[in-house]
Amino acid sequence: SKIDPLASFGNFQNTNLSRSISLSIIDQNGNEVSFQAHQNNLIQLIIPRDPNVLIPTMYLQNVTSINSTINNLLFNYHYINITSSLPISVHFEIHSLNRSLAYLFIYKFDQTPQLNSSINLIDGWTVFCPF
Repeated sequence: SKIDPLASFGNFQNTNLSRSISLSIIDQNGNEVSFQAHQNNLIQLIIPRDPNVLIPTMYLQNVTSINSTINNLLFNYHYINITSSLPISVHFEIHSLNRSLAYLFIYKFDQTPQLNSSINLIDGWTVFCPF
């Protein structure tokens, strides 16, 4: 195992930028050995998070009770405005409290998604199915 520190970006102390990794296995003669990873032969590469970056705490949002609110909302809407010169990644962690429900996740970059019009006005969607 080999650990190398990540380089900082410009004048910033943080190293919270996306990184790419390549893995080559070399035999004793310096020749690259081909290999395949599959379910029974896993390869894990772990990149620790930058300890200088403050990550906000996660919170639990029960989206299954939204349509029973006063306005009878059908969607749990979250807007994240990212105005930074650094590359940013957003991660959503979804845990189902009711395993018999499916969840629709719609996303749009650089604009608010228009949910009542063409599917071409969103960047993507995913259905998280039960089980």
